Amino acid sequence: MKVEIEKYMSIAQRTRFGSAYTAVVLLLGLGCESSCDEAACEAVQRPHSATIDQGVAGVIAYRTDACENNCCGCSAGNTTLEVWQTNLRVADASQANAAVAMDLPTLEIQANGAYARRLDAGNYLLCTFLGSDGQCAAIEVAAGDVFTVNVQTLYGPSKMVIFEPNATTPSNDRVFAVTRNPRQ
Repeated sequence: MKVEIEKYMSIAQRTRFGSAYTAVVLLLGLGCESSCDEAACEAVQRPHSATIDQGVAGVIAYRTDACENNCCGCSAGNTTLEVWQTNLRVADASQANAAVAMDLPTLEIQANGAYARRLDAGNYLLCTFLGSDGQCAAIEVAAGDVFTVNVQTLYGPSKMVIFEPNATTPSNDRVFAVTRNPRQ
């Protein structure tokens, strides 16, 4: 706090309004802590309640890089999830890269804040990209299963958090970094 006061006093001394007036105005701001809304990013760390009976659901959060008072706010975000249906469960990054390179996605999900998509039983790879770099989550949907795939977008690459059906802890061994070549 002493360092912050000295910083504001230094600013006040350099202003043309007079150091006493400016110092008082700047110091009044020291006690004002703005509320730092973290609800959307906290929701990424929990399973999502789905309104579907089978498939995938989740929340999307956006962490800003515009920070004030040691707070980088987090709000509901949006992203496009590209989905590939695969013959087998994707088990590692090389398989994920191969699936992404082989064909166009089976479908796309436009996710705004939260999403839910019914999927037939089968194996899927859900990906989100920033340019050519992305992250993919491998899920295997059985009858009655709903996976949670939450995404936190940043002012850089995204982060995915996966919850298997009825789980309360994430299963991030299903998340793989991928790079895709530009489509022709």
